[in-house]
Amino acid sequence: MERRRTIRDRIVIACVLSTIAAVLFFALTSGTPIDRYQPRPPDEQQILTLIKRFHSAGQTRNLTVYSDCLSDGGQFMLGSTRMLSKDELMRALPGFWSDLALKNAAGPVSRESMTGAWLKGDLYDPVIKITGRTADAAVKFVVPGSRWTIVWFLGFENTRGRWQVSRSEWDMG
Repeated sequence: MERRRTIRDRIVIACVLSTIAAVLFFALTSGTPIDRYQPRPPDEQQILTLIKRFHSAGQTRNLTVYSDCLSDGGQFMLGSTRMLSKDELMRALPGFWSDLALKNAAGPVSRESMTGAWLKGDLYDPVIKITGRTADAAVKFVVPGSRWTIVWFLGFENTRGRWQVSRSEWDMG
């Protein structure tokens, strides 16, 4: 009797652990990569292209392209807490990127670099809402390997027929 209960308990525990593992696997591997997202209106396509260009410029530390993505009157998060103007951000980024490279082994210096690799991650499940000449987007930023996820909030404005990022900030939750 005692032995039966032990075997049955082990079977129940194995089933529960298998279910938990399956749920975790599904949660960590689900989502639509930004490259496979199908935008609807033309403005959404332009915004999606801008998000990818902005993300790529940050990954490659291309200050010229990064700056070109930003609106002059915007506010942009750097280092998890500071919101900077475009001019302030352009002055701060070279030093931030240099510090990040030096501190890479010591750990993250911001929410954008929880793995020590600023913006080195993939974008998933964009939600874009366009209202006239402005738009907002929420995009999941997922770090490869660990699958650590954070939401990146972006604001956009359309000036003279061209979309630009007017706000960039990370989920602080």
